[in-house]
Amino acid sequence: MLKIGQPAPDFTADSTAGKITLSDQKGQWVVLFAYTSDFSPVSATEMIGFAALSERLKGLEAQVIGVSADSLSAHIAWLRDLKARFDTAVPFPVVADPHRRIMRDYDLLDESSGSILPGLFILDPTGRLRFAAYYPAEVGRSMDEILRLIHALQTSDSGEVSTPCDWQPGQPALHPPPTTAAEADRRIESGAEQWYLWKRET
Repeated sequence: MLKIGQPAPDFTADSTAGKITLSDQKGQWVVLFAYTSDFSPVSATEMIGFAALSERLKGLEAQVIGVSADSLSAHIAWLRDLKARFDTAVPFPVVADPHRRIMRDYDLLDESSGSILPGLFILDPTGRLRFAAYYPAEVGRSMDEILRLIHALQTSDSGEVSTPCDWQPGQPALHPPPTTAAEADRRIESGAEQWYLWKRET
């Protein structure tokens, strides 16, 4: 089972950008998204969405990588079709996993039916897994939420803070909870509205 904070399962595989090794991406954030299959309707909208999002993620030192169990030739044909039909050039590598090794390592394969579960994984620059989510095949992902997640993780890492519900970049974050009763008292004395919800500008 994948666990947040542990090293992400490594792989070396063929992709539309040549052979790629996940661990070679250390030093930047990685958004790894697995989708059901090439030419599927929901996956097509997501591929277009990730293509539009990729430049903004690059500005946050984050690399997008797509992966499915389709062959490399199927990937190439699909990306050419997306370019021809939707004027969308996919600027990131799309990994071929025909033997489904990556799917198994990331708990994306339903062994009983053989179907693939869409997944989203965010890795930090050290290669640790910081976020994991699995989606119903019929429900597309939110690009705005993925961008928010990267902002939130980077903010929490840089400032030793947490981000509250519905947090957006530029909004106040939260200090860690107090570790002693005396510290809780000091927070109230300093003007904090709540000793356990002490906000901090970001």
